[in-house]
Amino acid sequence: MKQRQFILGAIALLVLAGIACSLGGRTATPPPEATSAPPSGGQPTAPSGSPTEESATEEAPPLEIAPNALENLNSYRSRLVWRQTVEGGATEVLTMEQEETREPAARRIVITSEGGESPGTVEFVQIGDTSWMCSPDSGCIQTQQSAEEASEFGGGIFFQPEDFASSDYEYVGRDTVNGVRSRHYTLKLTPEMLAAMVQGDVTAVKADIWVADEAGMPNYVTRMTVSWEGTQEDGKKIQGDWTYEIYDVNKPITIEPPEGAAGVPEDIPLYPGATDQTIIGNLIMFSSADPVEDVAEFYRNEMPGQGWTEGQESTLGNIVSQEWTKGDRKASLMISPKDEGGCTVMISIE
Repeated sequence: MKQRQFILGAIALLVLAGIACSLGGRTATPPPEATSAPPSGGQPTAPSGSPTEESATEEAPPLEIAPNALENLNSYRSRLVWRQTVEGGATEVLTMEQEETREPAARRIVITSEGGESPGTVEFVQIGDTSWMCSPDSGCIQTQQSAEEASEFGGGIFFQPEDFASSDYEYVGRDTVNGVRSRHYTLKLTPEMLAAMVQGDVTAVKADIWVADEAGMPNYVTRMTVSWEGTQEDGKKIQGDWTYEIYDVNKPITIEPPEGAAGVPEDIPLYPGATDQTIIGNLIMFSSADPVEDVAEFYRNEMPGQGWTEGQESTLGNIVSQEWTKGDRKASLMISPKDEGGCTVMISIE
């Protein structure tokens, strides 16, 4: 699970390269304030409101983001949309959407790529100690992880917004973003900060960030936008933008296993205490702390009760193989010892 989180994070960091590492310094300029009514519905909306003058005695609030702010929420959805267009080419769009709940512990991530060389969608779902990774072309892979391996609530996969809090900035005012009163700042990013992303010269860049400003709510980033224009090393003009936002905060969210995800068939008994479960199509794999012969005896006793007829059983060294049939279906079991004790089990169903 940690490895998968690292891979997903690396994808997002490609989008953000050159920004997070270059944020430093501080300034604040007295601003106007924006007021607006909360939007209706639960989908992300652009900041709303029109500027109004603040009290002359009120100082511009500093750009402060609570450390690990999402960990203080009960549920939320986030979205990162990255777009880039090269002169003479199609627009590439990468969308990363995430929703997470604390009770029950669950997370869903969908990554969609459009317009590039490898368009497609990948879905990740984690509910308790079970995870699925699915794509339309290759189906689903189901795995199981221990509590230590499971991701903590609010960890995210994109980036830590508080990394931007020390950037040079100007305070703009107050807006309502996705129903949450927020402070709006412009970030003073320079073209050089985005040059690595464009692989050329950036001629213009604009960045804005909104931070929640409501009583009883942590100061998390409600929205952040960056746009740029430039020229690639081959001379082609390029323009792009990305938008990150948090919405549906502390609202009821239901996360279910992916559509088409299949668990262990009802007529295949799972050995008690099985760990490290992985299901890939019709292949089931797991580990047990018990010796090979104990597991083999379990299946000799339990499979007939599920309507399976015992076929050939063979032993090669310390590896036990069993064949079972049920109508036109066939189940093949291979039980192998582990060097550190216990065994691994692989069940293939045809």
